[in-house]
Formats: sequence, structure tokens, C-alpha cells
Amino acid sequence: MVGINERPRVEVSPTVEALGSADVPQAVSVLSEVFFDYPLMRFVLGASEDYSDRLRLFVNFLVMSRMRRNEVVLGVRGADGLDAVAVVSYPEDGGVPPETTSDPDGTWAKLGDAAKERYESFRTVAGSVNVDPPHLYVSMFGVRRAGQERRCAEALLEAAEELSVFTPSSTGVTVRTEEPLHLSFYERNGYVVIGSAGAESAIRTWGLYRGNR
Repeated sequence: MVGINERPRVEVSPTVEALGSADVPQAVSVLSEVFFDYPLMRFVLGASEDYSDRLRLFVNFLVMSRMRRNEVVLGVRGADGLDAVAVVSYPEDGGVPPETTSDPDGTWAKLGDAAKERYESFRTVAGSVNVDPPHLYVSMFGVRRAGQERRCAEALLEAAEELSVFTPSSTGVTVRTEEPLHLSFYERNGYVVIGSAGAESAIRTWGLYRGNR
């Protein structure tokens, strides 16, 4: 027997669920908060007084582009709503960000040609860092602080990896980061760097891959 003060701690894995269109505003809120100072966002959007509004427009474009293609948006809920979000693309997508030619919401008209050109330059670079075998791609991945304490990041990656195992055309999962400090997290979770490349001199992206286990 153990006394109440000696009770062993039991780790409970967060519950990951598939999100729908009604969850998009919350998902955009999470990702906009997490990616506020992220190198890619700063590179594409540039410096401006209305950066926060532009960031939400850009994140909404990225999420809705995936949602309209019926790709998988995963989430973990906390006491006050979503704590973590991951957007997962299927092998047929090729593992690169959404194209700018399909823009039913007119996002690029609001963000401007310069932002669109910088994003296109990143798309070109991102497409050069990939693996040949078909795979799932975690295209956006953000966890609020409360979710970090609950190990939501690990839970979302595990969910994507399980989805890959049950997707006949997928050999594994790729992720991409523009923040070198994140590399060690992915490597601890079994991902291997497959390459890196830079868009102009302002930003560098790293691609990582984990095969199905």
C-alpha cells in the first residue's frame, strides 16, 4: 500500500481529435499566438504596424487551404479551448506549402505582392528539401504554453505517425522548421534531418523525416 502523499504519479496522454471547419477560428488563434515571432512569418509578412492582423490573415489562409483540400487538422483541447494544433497533409500533396494561385478569400490582395513573392520564394526552397518516398507532412504545428506542460506536442506527433502507418501510400512523416532551436525536439522524437536550404539570405528551412515503425 502507499499513502496518499506517496501515490505514484500517472502520466495521462492528451486526447488528440480531428478538427472541423467550426474549429478554424480557434486553430488560427493558437497558431497565430505560437508563430508570432516565427522566422517564416516575419520573412513573409515583413515589418508593419498591423503585423498581428496580417499574421492572422496569413495563418487563416494556410489553414483554410489545407481544410479545403480535406486534409487533416488535429487538435488537443484544454480548459479554455484548443491548446495545440497540427495540420497534416497527405502524400499526394508533395509536402510543400499551399499554392498562392488558389485564394478564394482574397488574402494576397490584402497582404500585398511583396509578401506573395517572398512566400513563393520560400515555397521553391521548401520543395527542394524533401524525401522521395510518399509520406505525410506536418505542415503547421503549434502548441501553447499550457499544452507544452501537458506534452501535447508529443501527442500530436504520435497521432500523425499513427495516421501514416494506416495510410497505405505513406512511408513515414516529414516535418519542417525554420527555427534551429526546434531541431533537438524533433530529433529526440525519432526524426532525422534530411537537408536544409535558404530562401535568399533571410531565412533557412530544415526538413526532417521519420519512417513508419
